[in-house]
Amino acid sequence: MRNKLLLSIGIFIVGCLGLWAINYFVYSWIGFGESLIGFCENKQVGLNGSSSSRGISLDEVIDLKKLADETRSNSDYKTDLRGDYALYLERTLNGKPYQLLLENNKLVDSTWFKFSENQQNQNKESCKLPNYWIMQDVYNMIDNLPLKENQKNRVKDNLRISISIHLSLG
Repeated sequence: MRNKLLLSIGIFIVGCLGLWAINYFVYSWIGFGESLIGFCENKQVGLNGSSSSRGISLDEVIDLKKLADETRSNSDYKTDLRGDYALYLERTLNGKPYQLLLENNKLVDSTWFKFSENQQNQNKESCKLPNYWIMQDVYNMIDNLPLKENQKNRVKDNLRISISIHLSLG
C-alpha cells in the first residue's frame, strides 16, 4: 500500500515537471488557456518598472552616427538616425517587429536605451509562445548590437515580459 502511494506521488511529480517543461520550452498551454478566457491578449517585451517609460541609462554618450553605420551593415536591422540625438532600430523576430530607441541626453552625459512605442503591433507576441523563446530572441537581438558587453548586460538585466489583458465591461 505504501509503495503504491509513493509511486503515485512520484508519477504526479514527474508529470508536473513534464508539464512545466513543455509550458516553458515548447508550447505555453497556460498562455493558450489565458487567451481563451480573455486574460491574455498578447505578451509584450519591455523594461522593468519605472525604466519602461524613460529607458535605461548606458552610463555614457554613444556616437549614434557610428552605431547607425555599424548597424546598417547588418541586413537584419532597419536604421533611422535622427540628427545626433536619436537612433531608431527595427528588427523583425518571428514575423514581429521590435523597435529599439537609443537617445542621447547631453544633460546627464548618457545614452538611454528603450523600446519604442510607435507601432501598434511592435514588441508583441502570442500568448501561446513560451517566455523562454521570446527572451532568447530578444537576448540575441541585443547581443548583435554594437554595444559594450556591460551595456548589453545592463539592458538584458532590466527586460521583462508583460501580458496585455483586454476586458470589455458592458
